Amino acid sequence: EQLHARVASAVDEIVRWVESQGAEKDKETETDILLVTHAAGMIGAVRALIGNPAASVNCGVASLAVLKRRPNCDKEGVVGNWVLEKNGDASYLTNGLQYNWAFWDDRMVEKGAGEDVEKVKETKL
Repeated sequence: EQLHARVASAVDEIVRWVESQGAEKDKETETDILLVTHAAGMIGAVRALIGNPAASVNCGVASLAVLKRRPNCDKEGVVGNWVLEKNGDASYLTNGLQYNWAFWDDRMVEKGAGEDVEKVKETKL
């Protein structure tokens, strides 16, 4: 929960700062923001932007999430005003999506890790 709150606050500040620089004054022109982060930060940022703290976010090595601001959204602020268009896209990688990470019991684990997930469940970290 703390991670999600901190990431949501950071993403909100980043987007508001970009907008304050005049990049969004012309609503006909889209502004791109590239966030590069580790899996936990990426999952938290996507969840914050789409406004769903439980969303399933694909986050493999060198994967890409593409979000677009909701058109004509009445909600105030940044958080929850975005639509996830690409979730963990890795189509440009030779071997596709690899090491897809997720939250489980407040720890990061690889999705579909099978026996490794069972070992994590048995281990007290």
